[in-house]
Amino acid sequence: MTERSAAELQDEARLIEAAKRDRKAFAALYDRYFDQIYSYCYYHSGRREEAEDLASETFQ
Repeated sequence: MTERSAAELQDEARLIEAAKRDRKAFAALYDRYFDQIYSYCYYHSGRREEAEDLASETFQ
């Protein structure tokens, strides 16, 4: 993963919040980013279940 600025991360968080009101947009974001987020979480935790929980919580 590449490092992103705080502004980019805030923009992504805003997009996720907006997508929560649009099921198709939310599903598209989830499908696009879940595997990357899961991989990152698994790399740092080393535990599959914890990585799944953390990745899922990202979208809540």
